[in-house]
Amino acid sequence: MWRRMLIIIPILIIAVFTPIHDGLLWADADGPRPDIKINGSDGPLTLFQEDPVKITVSLACGGAADQEFDWWLIAETPFGLYSYQLPAAWASGISVCLQEPLINFSDYSVYESTLPAEGEYVFYFGVDDRVNGSLDDPVFDSVALLCEGTHPPSNPCPDPPGITATDGTHADKIVVNWKASEFATSYDLYRAGSSKGEKELITSTASLSYSDYSAACNTDYYYWVQAKNATGGSGFFYYDIGYRQCAAPKAPSNLRASDGSHRDRIRITWDPSSNASTYDLYRAESENGEKTKIQSTADNSFDDTAVSCDLAYYYWVKAKSGDMAESGFSNCDPGYKACSAGSPSYALNVNMPAPTGVTATDGQYAGKIVVRWDSVPGAASYNVFRAKENCGVKTKIGSTGNTTYEDTTVPDQSTYYYWVKATNCVEYSEFSIKHDTGYLMNRPSAPAWVSASDGKYMNKIHIKWKSVANAASYNIYRVNFGKFNLSFWLNKEKIRTTSKTSFYDASVPSSTSRSERYYYWVEASNAAGTSDVNVGDSGYAYRTLKDPNVYATDGSLSCCVRIEWNAVNGAKRYDIYRATFAEGRKTKIASVGGDRNTFEDASVTCPVKYFYWVKAVDRRGFTSSEYGGYDSGFCRGQ
Repeated sequence: MWRRMLIIIPILIIAVFTPIHDGLLWADADGPRPDIKINGSDGPLTLFQEDPVKITVSLACGGAADQEFDWWLIAETPFGLYSYQLPAAWASGISVCLQEPLINFSDYSVYESTLPAEGEYVFYFGVDDRVNGSLDDPVFDSVALLCEGTHPPSNPCPDPPGITATDGTHADKIVVNWKASEFATSYDLYRAGSSKGEKELITSTASLSYSDYSAACNTDYYYWVQAKNATGGSGFFYYDIGYRQCAAPKAPSNLRASDGSHRDRIRITWDPSSNASTYDLYRAESENGEKTKIQSTADNSFDDTAVSCDLAYYYWVKAKSGDMAESGFSNCDPGYKACSAGSPSYALNVNMPAPTGVTATDGQYAGKIVVRWDSVPGAASYNVFRAKENCGVKTKIGSTGNTTYEDTTVPDQSTYYYWVKATNCVEYSEFSIKHDTGYLMNRPSAPAWVSASDGKYMNKIHIKWKSVANAASYNIYRVNFGKFNLSFWLNKEKIRTTSKTSFYDASVPSSTSRSERYYYWVEASNAAGTSDVNVGDSGYAYRTLKDPNVYATDGSLSCCVRIEWNAVNGAKRYDIYRATFAEGRKTKIASVGGDRNTFEDASVTCPVKYFYWVKAVDRRGFTSSEYGGYDSGFCRGQ
């Protein structure tokens, strides 16, 4: 049937699509001008089967803009004719792609993949003004492509290279180095938590070194490197163990001392520092006075009761991590306890210039709003204030010695207003001259146009979808379509997370005549959360021909064993396999044409019993990964 279509239907295409001027036909100089290219070329091209192919179409409307036309996009392939149908699919036969007014556009991609088989391909893109769904003298362009076999391997597989990983040399990374391997073009670096643990691919690179910044401190990691080229990859023969030191913690931020809130103490609080195990608290009776350590604590607060009610005290804190070096001092903040006679006998001078250049981030982060401002001469620290409205109540949310503050206490996704005051523990400023607003990152919307391939690939299914703004990655879910019922959503499993907008699911069972259909959904994700799940699509791997039933003679012949089978529609040939017992190793002993259904095996020893299988091979050269039914037979001998 395919052979007849390739002979008859292309004659129809050639008769209707009559090219002029190097493959382009148009009604007049002011008419529409379609254009089709493969990999940016007008062709003809010759590519190998594993080479990427990108087909794009363009249209210049000329004087026909906004007039309704039939749109046609047809592929003449080694296995038949196909038509492109929106939103993004190729269907067998000739059918109209679209019936819409013409618009100008360029380089719209209609195919991005490799070609499924060797042979000659011609792609046509055209329009005609008889809007009836039939090919009527269209204006068109075409491009031809010859697809040859796979690239022959040019280099042997490389040898596994030697590898070394640093042992505590760095506090922020483990540096992994390896030797160059002959014939290698790239290297895959793997990591595990033990010598027999599951290896995780962490990078692919052409260099001979990699800095692993994702390793936890004081933790051993095992590293392997695989040398690769177009022929394949080396084994995992060598490995090395590495670790990084834990870095000293950063100085605590947002230190605050209470101002007359308690009659018996001054309460000091600060934000915890990552990697800190303890904190040393210091106190002085003036900003430039001698700092005295008054407490070591594992908490991030302390009540100082050894204070007088007629003095203000100045406080700093340092963070420590085990026996490692401690951090620098935090910001300074003065405090005092309440006295029955009133406030202490000192005053804070509001003589410092107010900060300028206040900015707050708009949706850049999921869990924080970052506030920045210009430094103020003489300032030792800054107090940051927040409000829900411009004229709302300003609440102090933190203090820092830097000109940047990360507000991790944002209540919700609303917009908030920020101001800053400067201080040096003696003088204070008024609120910053100008404020700024900021808000948190929102989670992305659900991906659209999810599609899964139907029988296009052996042993895999191609899933693709439209990109989503603000998405950092995509989660792909799958369920067996045979379990598709009212509770099918409960059976779904996440099979991959990727930053790309397509994925080849090679974890489906190998292709058979009954390859199962799977349903796929995609959700978008970023640091703020994940999207809802939109409408998905189902797909399946290539479906091969069903293997025939087999019959073998039992001693009726003296010369041989005759094998017979029922004909399989669409078979190009049959491969005959033999074994000495039912579960034994199967050896292919012959191949015969698709027009035959018998074979005489004269290479047997009489009267030994043999087991036979016959596999149907389709016109693409594919056959089922499974073996069908079998029969045993023997010859009687002389």
